[in-house]
Amino acid sequence: MSLVFKTLFTNKYSGVLLVLLLSKPLLAATPHTNECATLALTANNQQNQAITYQLLSHNNSAIDNNAYLDNSYQAVFIAPGQHSLKVRIWRAADYLNYQKDQDVNKQQALIKKAIEHQLLITVVADTHYQLLPINEQDATVFVLEKNLQKCQLDNSSMLVAKHQPLTTQMINSVSLPGDLTLRLYDLMGKLALENSSSIKGSVATSNIVPLRLMGGFGLIFDQGNDSNNNTMKVLTVHPFSVAHTLKLASGDVIVKVNNKSELTVKASPNQKFQHYVNRLAIGEVIEITVRRDNEELLLKGNYQPKILPESHYQINGIASVDSFDDKRCASLNRYFTGIKGYKIISHNGQSLSELYGNSAPARLSLSPGVHRFQAVFSPRPSSAINSRYSRTNDIAPRISGGSRVGEAGIKGLMLARTGSINGWFNDSTESSSSRNNRTTTGDFVLEPSTGRPLLNVTLNIEQAKQYKLMVVQQFTEPNRSFYQITSTGKSTDLDCDEVVLPAILPPLLTAQSLINHRSLTRTLQFELDQLLLAVTSYYQGRGINEGIVDIYREKKLDNKYGLIGKMTDYQAGYALLVKQVSSNSMASRAGLLVGDKILALNNSTFIDDKPREFLAGIAKLKADEVYTLLILRENKQRELVAAYQEKDFPAFYLSVDMSSVGQAQQALDRIHSSN
Repeated sequence: MSLVFKTLFTNKYSGVLLVLLLSKPLLAATPHTNECATLALTANNQQNQAITYQLLSHNNSAIDNNAYLDNSYQAVFIAPGQHSLKVRIWRAADYLNYQKDQDVNKQQALIKKAIEHQLLITVVADTHYQLLPINEQDATVFVLEKNLQKCQLDNSSMLVAKHQPLTTQMINSVSLPGDLTLRLYDLMGKLALENSSSIKGSVATSNIVPLRLMGGFGLIFDQGNDSNNNTMKVLTVHPFSVAHTLKLASGDVIVKVNNKSELTVKASPNQKFQHYVNRLAIGEVIEITVRRDNEELLLKGNYQPKILPESHYQINGIASVDSFDDKRCASLNRYFTGIKGYKIISHNGQSLSELYGNSAPARLSLSPGVHRFQAVFSPRPSSAINSRYSRTNDIAPRISGGSRVGEAGIKGLMLARTGSINGWFNDSTESSSSRNNRTTTGDFVLEPSTGRPLLNVTLNIEQAKQYKLMVVQQFTEPNRSFYQITSTGKSTDLDCDEVVLPAILPPLLTAQSLINHRSLTRTLQFELDQLLLAVTSYYQGRGINEGIVDIYREKKLDNKYGLIGKMTDYQAGYALLVKQVSSNSMASRAGLLVGDKILALNNSTFIDDKPREFLAGIAKLKADEVYTLLILRENKQRELVAAYQEKDFPAFYLSVDMSSVGQAQQALDRIHSSN
């Protein structure tokens, strides 16, 4: 086993960077195009000291700087597109000594004085890039300077991009289920707050999450740090972990591992088990004997830690546009053409009626960048009205619209009593058609119908083009239809400076040329890791194992209550039995738990076996208004007091490199087979 591989497993519990495990150093790549740019390997720091950059890895593979140097020997050739880089920052004098000195101990001492940093850079052809280090919150990050400079590659090699830059097209990906979408929104909100409290003056949060091996076993023990505790009782099993794969469960007591009795030594449960895990090799057989329900069970499997894909995110958009071009804008026809008629009614989460009043233009003026639109069915005289619109090849998880169902009459009641039919309750994961057809349950999915669902479309808009959207094909399955949408753009001379009315609509976000890696708190990092594993698992389950998945979401007001329940008898009247409470929802913040029976809202009880009074009562609440719930829990009546608070979720973009997982797995398989 190599030194790197041994070091890997002595650091499992902190999560291991996989860069040094991925294959041999890459050979100089043969470019498919002569377009190129250059990245400087020298600079001056804030103290005006000369520094040198050593590229340790590129797109998660170790590289040799010298293979890509230009004629000045102070910069490397780099292809247009996106590049993930791990950089070691040296003082120039230290780097010279490091190269000259053959003493390993002295080299290691010099390495400890250097700083390593992960970053993501998006490159444009014929540009010279300069990384400048700055100190921020006791950490080193980069800012990026760039200058137009003709790049002449000749016969040299260059660093090939991870993937090509976004082209003028619709951005498509498999939609995520609602629970993952809500978790993403909630986490991005937390990350935005973390950023605003730690980085002064920043208008956006961005971060790159390096490719990592989740080497921890995924167990939390009851009293795990107590050295006097001799019982290795499992308290929690993390999802997507080795322990979860082995089917360990909360409450299990570990008796033996791999037929060894070493777990009886005097140490805390965490220390004993970590000692065992640290000696495991990839693919090694694991046998764990546990006591469960007074019986001993043998759980068998292999040590295959999960791989966390390289990812990056941006939250709340970016204030500045990274572009050398002039400020020409683009336009988009609001009305779809093709076999079905739709019209755009909102842009980046804001309705056009809010933007333009009752005079929304037929053609929208747009700044370059990624835009999110929602469209509603708008029948044309020559087109048949389609009674149901379902899923499309939307770019990513939907944040509104979709399938909704409610008890008959609720819509009219809500309109009559509150003037609103906005959804206040979480939808289930079933499709509308499956819920409408089911007969085996009396559950109410407490969300009033909002009429025809909306169609979500995301476009990457380029400058000086006129766009139109077209529905070109329809695929039909029982109870639902799928539509294929295309976009076309033709050149135009429209100049943003000349457009007065209507207003030019800004993008959801504009691309950053540079994204730095920033450390998170342990709690946020764990939550982000778990969510990325869940997203990756979802896409892998649908056959998406390569390429990059891009998820864009506009700003959203979350006004769903987050409860699914069933009406039941209670004494001489009725109660609402809580069957599901969404995490971090208004229902959970009010203190409701599964199994509670809601007896009254603000002293208003149920008059029959329908939840109308509860729906209407919640709908009447205003922001920050205090309300009371009378509930029955464990056969005792309790009163819960809460404030009605909707949540503002920020706009965000999440990019997950699915190819990095396969790349890392292949490298680990090679290491396993060589030992």
